[in-house]
Amino acid sequence: MSSLLGGWSPAWAQSDPGGETPIQTVPHADNTFGYALDLLAGWQYDRSRTPGIDLSLTTLRDDNRGARRRQDWIPGEAGSVRLLHGTSADGRQSLQIVLYRTIKAIPFPVWVEFFEKRLARLSEATQIKSDPRPVGDRVGAVIRLDSQTAGVRSITHYYCIPFDPFTIWVMVFISEAPDGSESLITRAFEKMAGSLRILYDTVDPAEAVAEFQRGRQLNEILAKQAKQVQFDVEPRYYELLVDDKPVGALERIIRHEERDGDQGVTVREESWMFLADGTVRWNNVDLFCSFDGQSELIGHRKVIIPPKDFPVQRAIERLDRTIRVGDTLFSSLTSNLDTTLPEPRRPILLNDDYMPLIWTRLIPGFLSAGEGAPHAFTIYDAPTRALVIHRVRRVGRVPYPEDPSSEVWLFEFREGYAETPTKVFADTRGRVLREEAGGLVVQLTTRTRALEQFADRIAGARKRLAALTASDRQSTPPTLTAPDRP
Repeated sequence: MSSLLGGWSPAWAQSDPGGETPIQTVPHADNTFGYALDLLAGWQYDRSRTPGIDLSLTTLRDDNRGARRRQDWIPGEAGSVRLLHGTSADGRQSLQIVLYRTIKAIPFPVWVEFFEKRLARLSEATQIKSDPRPVGDRVGAVIRLDSQTAGVRSITHYYCIPFDPFTIWVMVFISEAPDGSESLITRAFEKMAGSLRILYDTVDPAEAVAEFQRGRQLNEILAKQAKQVQFDVEPRYYELLVDDKPVGALERIIRHEERDGDQGVTVREESWMFLADGTVRWNNVDLFCSFDGQSELIGHRKVIIPPKDFPVQRAIERLDRTIRVGDTLFSSLTSNLDTTLPEPRRPILLNDDYMPLIWTRLIPGFLSAGEGAPHAFTIYDAPTRALVIHRVRRVGRVPYPEDPSSEVWLFEFREGYAETPTKVFADTRGRVLREEAGGLVVQLTTRTRALEQFADRIAGARKRLAALTASDRQSTPPTLTAPDRP
């Protein structure tokens, strides 16, 4: 996900003699690949997944596009995929997280030895050393490489963790290192490395097969019965809360619709969120799927307005559009930050485990009463522009958090290896009443309440966006169908 993360970005070129410069971070979790850690605030991050990355060929000034060389330096190498790429505001630091996979099991010390030797051989290293680093019940390694290129000194930290005998997780943190900056660089690396939590765990193969089989059956039911569902005529409005404090509003409408001659279901969502640091986020989601499941549209537009005191006063806009034709997904990404866009993705071929994203909005209305076994399926994820595994389980009837005297249906949705599921509360018709995802709560409310709380802030955000757009001249503000919509 390419995003502007609010907060302070360290001034690396400055000295840090007392070690007192604060290191501010923002949380990040990748539930599909099973890890979570804190990232440096004030950076721009891209979660688009890129295959074929070789970290031993990466430099600060090279984003590794085109480094698709055959990686035969590790026995049984099966490839790699970059999960995250980040760049500091001043361009002097970069961060990458890459997953390496092997065809056959390789002892981790052997893998580290090969990796370290390759780094020493291919880089302009003046010094390289590695040390073991325990993480929970695993033992990883930290490799530090000092180098000098064109008179510029840089320090690179490689944090390597064995997830299983076939999978190695690597975080690489590259920094220019002028005199007096080494302490700050080291503390920044340790801040991120020390926050790492590994969520990755093996899944019983037999249970995984059963979960996906149930998911395929559910997918067939949704496709066959979606035509008979009676949706609300009017939109539904939700209040967004963080730590029980209102921070925004969301409008959602689900209805039958015809597009390009195909009859199907449409979901449109629009939301405004006002974060504590002054960042404003506007999101617009447009989903469509035909009843036969062969035609699908996924549109996700995001606008991020920075805090008024943020050093870079520029709104970031991103539009991800994906269409399905038969068993293939085609995606396109446009942004006003064209220079940082990842290279185009190949079409994604689908199999029977794939579920159209729109059907996930309808699941609470189609799982029958009682406690249910988990259902697994893959969906398209716009931030990573890839397929991710989702699991859903019907828990049963529980007291409604807003009114404990009444009971509602509770469902648990999990992405990949997420420790904590997203809880979805629904009424007997399957209409969503409340969602709980970490510290964020999405609570059904009235249109009047949503507009009264946030009308002034939405108007102010539109005004700021128009001003930023006029000065930037590289983007246009969102055009909404009704000026009073949240």
